[in-house]
Parts: sequence; C-alpha cells; structure tokens
Amino acid sequence: MPCPYCGAALAEGARLCTTCGRLIAPRLPGQPSGSAPTAPPPAPPGQSPPGPRPVYQPGSSYRSDPYGPGFDPASLPPETVAAWRQHRFTATFSVLVLLLVHFLTFGIASPFLLARKYAFLPKVRPDDFSTAKAAGFLFIPFFAFYWVFIFCRRIADRLALQARVWSLPGVPSKDLATALAAGWVLSAIPYLGLLVWFPVHLALWPVYLAQVQRCCNQLALEAAPPDVRSSMLALERAMRLRWLGWIVAAPCLLMVVTSLVVMVIAPPSPVPEMLVGVVVFLAIAGGGAALLYLGARGMREIQDDLECRAPSILAGYLRIDKNAAWTVAWIAMPLALAFLLAGVSTLYGLAAPTPRNEGWPSVALGALLGLAGAYAVWRAVALRRQVWWLTEQQAAVGNPQTPSR
Repeated sequence: MPCPYCGAALAEGARLCTTCGRLIAPRLPGQPSGSAPTAPPPAPPGQSPPGPRPVYQPGSSYRSDPYGPGFDPASLPPETVAAWRQHRFTATFSVLVLLLVHFLTFGIASPFLLARKYAFLPKVRPDDFSTAKAAGFLFIPFFAFYWVFIFCRRIADRLALQARVWSLPGVPSKDLATALAAGWVLSAIPYLGLLVWFPVHLALWPVYLAQVQRCCNQLALEAAPPDVRSSMLALERAMRLRWLGWIVAAPCLLMVVTSLVVMVIAPPSPVPEMLVGVVVFLAIAGGGAALLYLGARGMREIQDDLECRAPSILAGYLRIDKNAAWTVAWIAMPLALAFLLAGVSTLYGLAAPTPRNEGWPSVALGALLGLAGAYAVWRAVALRRQVWWLTEQQAAVGNPQTPSR
C-alpha cells in the first residue's frame, strides 16, 4: 500500500513509513488504502492534541528531555520505544576483571573503558557523541576540564534511558559521576592533586565503573533470548577465570624466564637467592595456569551451543578477547623495542657507566615481550576472522540478534 503522506510503497498494514518517518493510522474497513487520514479534531485550549507523538528520528529533538528524570517512555509510540532500545550490548563482562584492569593500570585505562560504552548506545539527542569524540576531547588542553563533566555524566544519562525503556533497575548514579568529574579536575592541581588522586582512583572510579558495567550487563542479558542467558553467564565466568589466569601467570613467567637467562649467560653472585625467587614465581605462575585450565574447561561446549543458537552473541564475547589482544600487542611491542635497545646499547658499551653484563636482563625481557606481542597479534587476527565468520553466518541465517522482550 502507498504512504498517504509521501506516496512511498509500504507493506500492507504497516504503521510506520520508513521514508518520511510518519505514523500511519490503521485503515478502517472499506477505506481505500491510498486515502489520507482525516485530520483530528482541534484540541481544547491548554491541552495536547490527540494522537501519537512524533516518531523518533536520529538527531531529532523533543519538547521534554529524554534524559530528564521526569521523562516517561510509556508516553511514546511503540515505534519510538523500539528505536530507542536498539543498543549494541551483546556480551557481558566481569566487573571483577574490569576493576583489576583499573587498579593494574593505575586508572590510566579507565577513561578509555568508559568511553568505549558510548559506541554501543543509540543516538537519541542531537548532541549525543561517539566514542572517538568522548575520548578525543579529553586531550584538549583546558577544555578537558569542562569536558570531563559531560563525559562522566552523559553515560549515566544514556544508560538510565536504556534502563527505563527496558524496565530495568540499577542505573549508574549521576551524582557519583559529578563527584568523579570534580575529583578528576582537582587531581590536576599541583600538590593538592596528590591528595585528591587517592580517593578518586581508589574509591570513586571503581564504584562508578562497577555501576556502569552492571547496567551494561543487564542490558545485554535482557536483549538476549531467554534460552541463551545461562550460556552467556557461563561464558562470562570462563572468561573471568582465563583473564585472571593471564594476569597472574604472564608477569611471573616473564620474571622466571628472564632470571633463568641471566643465570645461564651472566650468572650473578647470589645464585641461591635467585633460585628461591624463581621457585616462588613458578608457584604463583602455576596458580595462574590452574585458573587458565578452569576457564578453558567446558568453554568449547558453551561456544558451540552459542554458535548454533546465537552467533552474534558469541561474536560479542570474541570481540572482547580480540580487543584485549590488540591492546596487549600495542603495549608489548614498544616495550620490547625499548628493552632491546637498552640492552644492546649496554652490551656494546654505549652506556659507559653501566656494566655490560647488566644488559642481558634487558635483552631477555625485550625478547620475551616481543614474542608476547607477536602472539597477541596472531591471536587478534585469528579472533577477527572468527568474528567475521560468525557475522556472515548470522547474516546468512537472516535472523539478526535484535533486542526483544
């Protein structure tokens, strides 16, 4: 049937024109399909006109702020609510691992982890921004002091709107976001910033990150089919164990291999003390290997189950591992080059005050970091191919994973 407003061809019984974006009143029995709907009677003074509100269009504005606390999504037409529910959270992530990443990086990775969330949310207001803008504006001198308030508070607004349209509890606190932004700005003040840095990075950042990630996990679970939610939680537990295993085992193995190389090539005088340290680090690395084993056990069956029933959800979990592998590669490769250059310069006497034998630990550590970076690149490429295959499989089936309740 044609659209009564713009004439575009639509399916029979359609309620929304995808060309002009206007709602179409249901056709009464005996009414021609191409006739325009009759105008509604004028509304009494002081009252809103009858009929549905304007349908959502990306970048459009509303008389009431959709991020305001008094905004009621139930007053919107179903098409608008459906458009606003189109987030891209398809995988859950461990809150514990997120907090460990925050503490291990001394808070350096936290703004980028928070900015990444913007990429998965639909654009509702004209001033909604992307991940690139969210993170990029943080590097603008002086303007960043203003931008951190927008950066921290807007993610709370957008997640709160998603929680409303999905009828979910537990939204991030906007007051906490304001306090975090204020502490972030104060931490840039010389001397005083040292006193502010500790409560900001030891208390405000972890609590806010946990609130944001829990809300994102709820959205991912609510958008998934009910029969695969248990598999998603099982895959999240397996991923948590594997990440914890790598966090524990990788640094210990680097220390062990570096110590063994030094003991063989340039043995120092206190060899027994080094052997004791090697044994201790090997024991800790063994605990990490146990976590890796527990995380890998049974994961193949879970992935096969999700590959059959929800390939897009499995692709979401693999994307997390892929992005982590790329991050490790970007960190390991420059460090490997730096340690290798430092070690070689020491071995060839370019660093005159330093004994030449002390160059071997840097060379060994640089070589190990280079191997770790190469493995991370190989792993990221392999995961990217697997994600591409799952995406193509989902498209071939013709049943994309869409948020539904």
